Amino acid sequence: MSLLANPWNGKVILQGYWWDYWNNNYQNNWATYLSKLAPRLSAAGIDAVWIPVTVKNDGGTNSTGFVPFDHYDLGDKYQKGTTTTRFGTKDEFLRLVGILHANGIDVIQDVVYNHTFGAELTDPAAPANQWKNFRYVSYDTPVDTPYCNRNGRFPKNWQNFHPNTTHDWPGGVCDDWTCDFWGPDMCYYQDAYGQSSNCSGFDPVQSQNYILDEMRKWSIWFRKQTGIDGYRVDAAKHFPGWALGDIMNNLAYNAGFASGGSEMIAFGEYIGGISDTDNWVDAVNTAAGNDVMGSFDFSLRGALYGIISSSGGYNLDNFPDAQQNRRSRTIPFVNNHDTFRPQLNASGNYIGWNTGDELAPHIEPFDGRVQAAYALAMAVDGSPCLWFEDLFNIGSTGKRWIHEPTSTVDLPNFDWAINLTWCHQKLNFKDGAYRVKTDEGGVQFWDSGFVTDPNGNEDIIVIERSAKAIIGVNDQWTEWKGATITTEFAPGTVLKDYSGANAGTITVPADQRVTIWVPPCDGSNTRRGYTVWGPDGISGGFTPTPRSTTQEWEMANDLGDKHPQSLQQGGALPDSSTDLRTVGRIWSASGSTVTVEVFPEIDTTFYTIELHSHTGNFLAWKTDSGTTSMTYTPQSENWLEIKIRNADTTAAGQKVYVKVTYTGPQTLNLADAALSQSIKVNSKVFLQGAYNSGTGVMNTSLNDLGLLPTAQPFNSAPWNYSGSESVSSMPADIVDWILLELRTANSADAVFARRAALLHKDGSIVDLDGSSVVNFDQPIGSYYLVIRHRNHLAITSPAAVFTDNSGTLYDFTTAQTQAYGTTPMQELAANTFGMRAGDGNNDGGVDALDKNISWRPENGQAWGYSKYADFNLDGGIDALDINLYWRLMNGSASQVPEATP
Repeated sequence: MSLLANPWNGKVILQGYWWDYWNNNYQNNWATYLSKLAPRLSAAGIDAVWIPVTVKNDGGTNSTGFVPFDHYDLGDKYQKGTTTTRFGTKDEFLRLVGILHANGIDVIQDVVYNHTFGAELTDPAAPANQWKNFRYVSYDTPVDTPYCNRNGRFPKNWQNFHPNTTHDWPGGVCDDWTCDFWGPDMCYYQDAYGQSSNCSGFDPVQSQNYILDEMRKWSIWFRKQTGIDGYRVDAAKHFPGWALGDIMNNLAYNAGFASGGSEMIAFGEYIGGISDTDNWVDAVNTAAGNDVMGSFDFSLRGALYGIISSSGGYNLDNFPDAQQNRRSRTIPFVNNHDTFRPQLNASGNYIGWNTGDELAPHIEPFDGRVQAAYALAMAVDGSPCLWFEDLFNIGSTGKRWIHEPTSTVDLPNFDWAINLTWCHQKLNFKDGAYRVKTDEGGVQFWDSGFVTDPNGNEDIIVIERSAKAIIGVNDQWTEWKGATITTEFAPGTVLKDYSGANAGTITVPADQRVTIWVPPCDGSNTRRGYTVWGPDGISGGFTPTPRSTTQEWEMANDLGDKHPQSLQQGGALPDSSTDLRTVGRIWSASGSTVTVEVFPEIDTTFYTIELHSHTGNFLAWKTDSGTTSMTYTPQSENWLEIKIRNADTTAAGQKVYVKVTYTGPQTLNLADAALSQSIKVNSKVFLQGAYNSGTGVMNTSLNDLGLLPTAQPFNSAPWNYSGSESVSSMPADIVDWILLELRTANSADAVFARRAALLHKDGSIVDLDGSSVVNFDQPIGSYYLVIRHRNHLAITSPAAVFTDNSGTLYDFTTAQTQAYGTTPMQELAANTFGMRAGDGNNDGGVDALDKNISWRPENGQAWGYSKYADFNLDGGIDALDINLYWRLMNGSASQVPEATP
């Protein structure tokens, strides 16, 4: 059997995440996790990394990505209760692309074209699911704008989804293209357009092909903005192939400077048999007019599972026929996030399987035959995809959620996966034609006694990548299997087993017949069930040449966000104003030239493009009109912030495009660079009710009694904080939960970020481990610190405190002047101050309401965390709370500026 290979379509792809990807060291920041991991992937020979969906989801940071809400929010807008996505901020995402490119690695983006989710208003005109009014925040209309007035790009109405009057459910029953399996199902038919019946504030007129046109525009915008290289398309079976062909062809050939060309990687998740998958690939590429799309090879994967599950009973003669025929762009795989759903213990180790959640049965990384399965996936045509948990062991180390990606101890490789990848890359498998050695081709099979075994071909298969490599696979548990084959290596070629399973070499004789031996799968050999032979003398690692990244920002009023908790990027240049607009941030390698190009809509208007450091220092600028460019070479690694403004107040407003080309660093070293998106807030405060003047620290009665909740308690009124902070068990010496707030000014409308944290008995506000300084994924800068507790009066710093990731202490306890206002705190001991107790209803004042509404109904009742009148935090609600604290503090009020109800 022989098929010509497509040489460039043989890249090794890593799925760079598992289903609910998480690391406590990189919370909601998987982009930085992968940035730290990048050098290890490059050294392993990985060509491309498939990353999860990166647009803002309905669940904010709680979603793994497959319920997209706003396609134009890449972690830069404040909506759905967060700016960042689970993957990270837009800045961190773009930095990852630059770092992977610097390591010679392509970025494959997971995209969802089938559905969207999270509309915040129903439309009564919709015939089925009525949650179909989609409106998005923008620079013009941040989140405090009424929902129906938000003018963010790509709004959607009920007519854009199934069912609609143009493309209804056939016969009243939905099918693969029309069912809303995962949320409102987008309709790509030309007449699926219209306006909302009840959301008129911003309701632009739509036209034919609305969804297809807008999704095409988004796809091109996304590619230009991020610099990604390829696509994995989710749920490809559930929307028309002709629509996908249109989008992918435009990405390959009509995306301007970002066009991917004929070598753009694109593959779909189409689940079906060989003919179904082949037909789908043909349909997409026919619609495209070019060969642009491939698919996961689910049929081949079924055969690989058959090898695993049959305990040596699988007939390997049948394996080659399992691969799909349309495979110039196929993706052979063993596992992915949809087939691999383990049950985990508290440390993240496998203890079972959620088989009901798996699209196909899982294959365990510790299975004795998994190495043989991967050897076959590497040997056949296509770009093999490695599953994260098959390259790295996170299933038995107890460090799934706490490892550092740079540590080979915390995050060890599976040696066989490294070996197979090395063999695939160094022996250039896909440069050789695919040939399967069969009985008809002159192959002879042998058993471990080297006796002719006519049935041995059921247990061994030999694949040659013509004159590049010979791959032998054996699925028997305890028996070696041998084969004598006629190879295409030239006589005299010295062959070596690069798997390490066999010592010594083989010299190809004149008749080109060589005998190879393949070890069993039981672990008695270095390798389980595979061997790889190639020309002797090949060695070395991988040192890819760094390549640059180009990313383009479109500065328009319907993109970006100016809300204080957003990245505050975007917006067109305003009329008659020189106000700065922040374009975005990049992270360039030291000594590498950064080129900035500007493309304005109005050629005659003068503007100034500026570069700033992560600390706000002015670095470079240029004033010009029309298209212009400038260069800058940073001498250290950190964020470079790009800003733009009109040159004078007479200029008309306009949209501009800013394109930046740079080379990222190969290694992201955050220890030597102050992260402008990561700061440490180190503060100290005492609570009057818990303070013990005899010991100089606070009592921990609530913790000692086991009464503190493990999840942050501020998710109800009046705080309405939706953060997901929680602990598996409460650390020792913790007094209670605290809500820490950063503000850009001492005013109620300047809240920038909030985080729940823990209060240590010595007054330190600490992170969830009970000892670390509190980390915020926010820019370095000066912030007002606001401290809130559930029944003490809130306080704030009197001035903005410069905050970076050095963790400099701000101590509220040392003087009244450490907090804003006139005597804002209570003196607890000589020169020791703390937050005042007694605010049972948390309205900012201690008064009769706290006594009559909070304390009286709770007095003498069993303690509960939802009862706020335990002013001394001893676990009881009694006369001590009212007499020692409320009476003393009655008439006091917080001086933190708050919004007027």
